[in-house]
Amino acid sequence: MATFRDLLSQTKSQITEIEPAEAEALRAQPATVFLDVREPDEFEQGAIPNAVFIPRGHLEAQVESRIPNRESKVVVFCAGGYRSAIASSLLRSHGFSDVSDLLGGYTAWSTGNIPAALPVIDVDAASVDADAFFLDVREDDEWEAGHAPAAQHVAMRDLPDHLDEFSDGRRIVVICRSGNRSGKVTAWLLNHGIDAVNMTGGMQVWEKSGLPVVNSSDTVGAVI
Repeated sequence: MATFRDLLSQTKSQITEIEPAEAEALRAQPATVFLDVREPDEFEQGAIPNAVFIPRGHLEAQVESRIPNRESKVVVFCAGGYRSAIASSLLRSHGFSDVSDLLGGYTAWSTGNIPAALPVIDVDAASVDADAFFLDVREDDEWEAGHAPAAQHVAMRDLPDHLDEFSDGRRIVVICRSGNRSGKVTAWLLNHGIDAVNMTGGMQVWEKSGLPVVNSSDTVGAVI
């Protein structure tokens, strides 16, 4: 009797795999659909901009309404490649002919799209940079609980809809809780020709350094 690992190996042998660098080049082509089949908590920690998000467990029920054109080129990904292989097979069974599985998943893509020499700024230098635009990319509840007074908020998942707002020439200091999500956003902004730096240590270090933190009511806040 075939094991799950045997079935998964057979499934992966029947689908096309695509390297992260090749996938990134395809993002400029409007006809390409990136399909994220991870869980909501994974998606909230970072996502490929403009990807269609359908958790693997909901894919069969939603794929026809969310990706109505079966002629679309679809790049499927999860965190590491297991769920996306199954999802790719499901898409093929629903009549999608041009389906590729992102090799290494979102983990490989995000690592590959963060330059080794990512420009950074520490909390002390960021706090006295009067000319910078402070961009907090955390989730709404994190922002509401506590943020830097001068920062503006756009959640990471919403950034593609606001890209035009960051083209005024000011350097953007990108902030999250620890520096991980903001590193990915910094790399993404740089890839779009926008001057950006990652604030190392994020709001955790900002708060520990005794710098002001306010909540959504402009009273003393806290980093969560």
